[in-house]
Amino acid sequence: MKYCLFSFFALLASMAGYSQTTYTFTGNGYWTQAGNWQSLSVPPDTLPAGSVINISPAPNDSCVLDKVQVIAPGASLHVLTGSNFIVPSGMIITASLPSLTTIPVSDISGNYALSGGSISANGGSPVLSKGVVWSVNTNPEIASGTLTTDGSGNANYGSYLRNLLPNTQYYIRAYATNSTGTGYGNELSFTSTADLLPVVSVRVDTIRATTASATGSISSDFLSIITHGFCWDTARMPTITLPTKTVKGTPQYPFSFDALTNLLPRSTYYIRAYATNSFGTAYSSEYLFFTDSLKVPDVSINTLTGNADFLGSIDGIAVASGYASTNGSPITVKGICWDSVPDPVITSGDTTVSDGGTGGFSGTLTNLVPNTTYYVRAYATNAIGTGYSSARLIRAWMPSNLDIVTYRNGDTIPQVTDSATWANLTTGAWCYYNNDSANGAIYGKLYNFYALTDPRGFTPVGWRLPTEDDWNTSQSGGRMKTTTLWMPPNTGATNSSRFSGLPGGLRLPDANFAGSQGYYGEWWSDYRFGYLFARRLSYNSASSSQAYTNVNVPAAMRTGRSVRCVKE
Repeated sequence: MKYCLFSFFALLASMAGYSQTTYTFTGNGYWTQAGNWQSLSVPPDTLPAGSVINISPAPNDSCVLDKVQVIAPGASLHVLTGSNFIVPSGMIITASLPSLTTIPVSDISGNYALSGGSISANGGSPVLSKGVVWSVNTNPEIASGTLTTDGSGNANYGSYLRNLLPNTQYYIRAYATNSTGTGYGNELSFTSTADLLPVVSVRVDTIRATTASATGSISSDFLSIITHGFCWDTARMPTITLPTKTVKGTPQYPFSFDALTNLLPRSTYYIRAYATNSFGTAYSSEYLFFTDSLKVPDVSINTLTGNADFLGSIDGIAVASGYASTNGSPITVKGICWDSVPDPVITSGDTTVSDGGTGGFSGTLTNLVPNTTYYVRAYATNAIGTGYSSARLIRAWMPSNLDIVTYRNGDTIPQVTDSATWANLTTGAWCYYNNDSANGAIYGKLYNFYALTDPRGFTPVGWRLPTEDDWNTSQSGGRMKTTTLWMPPNTGATNSSRFSGLPGGLRLPDANFAGSQGYYGEWWSDYRFGYLFARRLSYNSASSSQAYTNVNVPAAMRTGRSVRCVKE
């Protein structure tokens, strides 16, 4: 048997208002032996409220608790200093109900009122829930009345009673619940008025260091509202007597959206929506929010345009625009920065500079080098530091179609002219359109997909195959087509992107060229989701189209298409 030995042990529960019965252990040995007790009477299994047990054996003697003893609320157990108290069986000390008072009712209207509770003791067990309960009958309880729930813990709290009936007498009690049960405060009564105030609600979002935005609504006749808005403070229950408020007239649905300004960073705020009609001012429930720490500005990059649409061989200039919002500290400077390496910063690469302040701005990117991929970010600086947007890319595309005959390791990519051989290929190959070498000088070569995916490496060093993302983020269609060599009408062709897309045609999986040169140009894209992708330009369309084929169809890989690479 395991024993717990205490040289000093004391447990005390509140005894106010109880008559006292005292049991004193003066013997040596077991608790359940009557002869060890001064009164020859063993305490009951549950020591009732108002009773006391004193443990006071002689020096070197012991008291052994050989049963489970329950100490009820309002009872106490005292182990005198120097006494040996051995507990082999256990002891249960039960908590009492919480003690609290009901806060007087105020802000009474025809449909709501304000009260709350003040908790003086939790009864020895944490308060799990609390609020107020009310009814048209006396002594309302949470099982039979209408109630609020105002969280947990011992802190005092305010509660809004809503959806009351006008001109009606109500009885109200604060309540608090712990593991033992529910305790109630004193009962109060009040009568709702015959006047109806608006019912208002509030929420807060987009919370930053010194600003936030609030949205509210009113569930009553809008036209009866004289003024409405929000009031806030670092103290609870703000009212319209504070200078920190917004004021508007008759609301429009949704009735209000207001910016809260000049807030303190890293602070707790309480906000209430309010609305005033001819009967008075109504407030919403209190909303708690926390402001953020001061941070670098939030920045976004919106547009990126230039004389090359960022396809082909880029030079000259481009223009980028951005937007900056402060995070509590004024912006002193903002602009655009760009570099040929990812994530450019203002200490590297090139930079434009605009004045301070928030809002939109733009900058001109100059001295762009042909065949170079650029990363572009907007930035803004405040006292905390510099914030950057995500990066936008100026992609450098190969200025002409690929025209290689070897893999990256130097092995030869075979030329296949025979139609029967091409139609049964399972390895990489290339050809000229119509097997005419004269076409190669203008249009480059056509490659099957086996060549693109050969493990020996296909693209030249420093270049890669384009992905669907590359195509999707580039302006395309007529801007990509040359103004010559296409069959009429060559719809929308301007070549303003300088991609110089040519109608080089394609070779079908069965090796048929199908007279496609002059009418179509097709370029390989990537493989994903079980499909092979490509992009097509057409003589009779101002847009580009996406071609895709299920990879489970082996013939799809034998299609011969042009290749245009992207700079890594």
